Amino acid sequence: MKNLLLSIFFLSSFQFAIANKVLVTSSSDDVSNPTFGMLRYFIYNSSNGDTIMFNVPNVNLLTKIDIITSVVIDGGKEMVTIDGGYNDQLFNVIAYNSSTTISIKNLKLINGKIISDNAWGGAMKVITGDVSGGKAIVENCIFYNNEAFAFHDGQGGALYSKGLAGVFINCSFFNNKLSGTADLQEGGAVMAWGGTFINCVFSGNQAKNVGGVYAHPDAQFFNCTFAGNRATASNSVGGIQSDKAYFENCIAFNNYANSTSKNINAINFSSIKNCAIESTNALVGLNGNIGLNTSPFRGGSDDDSLSLVQGSPCIDAGTSDLLAWPTDILGNKRIAGAKIDMGAYEYGSAPIAAGIFTSVVQKEPVLYPNPSKGTVYLNQEILQNGIFSIEVFDLLGKLILVQNDMDESCMLLIEEQGIFQVKIRSNNTVYFQKIVIE
Repeated sequence: MKNLLLSIFFLSSFQFAIANKVLVTSSSDDVSNPTFGMLRYFIYNSSNGDTIMFNVPNVNLLTKIDIITSVVIDGGKEMVTIDGGYNDQLFNVIAYNSSTTISIKNLKLINGKIISDNAWGGAMKVITGDVSGGKAIVENCIFYNNEAFAFHDGQGGALYSKGLAGVFINCSFFNNKLSGTADLQEGGAVMAWGGTFINCVFSGNQAKNVGGVYAHPDAQFFNCTFAGNRATASNSVGGIQSDKAYFENCIAFNNYANSTSKNINAINFSSIKNCAIESTNALVGLNGNIGLNTSPFRGGSDDDSLSLVQGSPCIDAGTSDLLAWPTDILGNKRIAGAKIDMGAYEYGSAPIAAGIFTSVVQKEPVLYPNPSKGTVYLNQEILQNGIFSIEVFDLLGKLILVQNDMDESCMLLIEEQGIFQVKIRSNNTVYFQKIVIE
């Protein structure tokens, strides 16, 4: 599996390195006569392997866009927003041909809505071939507030994936839903008839029958986190319905069917391996699966509230030989400890990325004096904004100190000597600073 993923990644990187780059300069859309500068224009007029980039913060689509040729759509480090305005599905991605590789990355995909007898994928539908056919790579994207409204058959409130060669890496699925009058409403976030999902988070999604993900035999999930998803039917499942799909190093906690905790329902128990599930689930104790009596998550309201809390049994509890991707969902390195962690977040890795919704500020001095003998003080202005947490990492990315409150003295004591990276969360802002302790 890992070799396949890396070959897909390097193939796409080589293919697109020699292609043209174009720039979206318009946030508007025109379905019948798209003009130069519009996203729809560049997709419909792209040459094989073009890279489409943006100098606008958002694009407002009127209807879905079909993507059928090799192209890269890259929202950049600021993550451009593609807004469907509840008009239609956003993207219909079709990669059958073996020469086709479609890459979509660094986008916020919001407010897509499909209304149909068979409503499949509120934000995106991805159809690929087998491993020797076309490929689709969706990386570092946020699927938020999308909906599929079905009269007969609803599959995937945000995403419908079919085919072996769809790869979804470091993606977040928040607050998506299936609705309508259909008896079948399966996968409030995703319906997966195939595809590989790595370091993905599924939270706050809802459907009548399966709140989070409905996964079929050709789908596989590695280091994914499922939390806070809900099915409205009491006899269904809140988090995951696995029809012989493969799950490894995943976490499923606090998912509900109506008001009853129900995280995973699996047709084949052997396909759920080294996962962490609430302790009452029948899968606990089989195939390396562990039980959770309390939440393994840090909590809070910011972007990494589903990262692991200090002391969580999910830390260093993953399959030792599994490294499906070299970073976690925030861009931090895998592996930070003795073994890979369960779930989408690696605990204790150096904070390379601040996260998907958080602004990043480097303001000197946040901590002073620098260098210090071990006692440092926090800028009073930061304290007035409210502190969620302070974390101190050494140069190897090991977490050596966590402080979740701060008194009026604004003092932080670091007892080890060396150079450290300090991460301070204050409201919706993250501050980073390197300090030297002599």
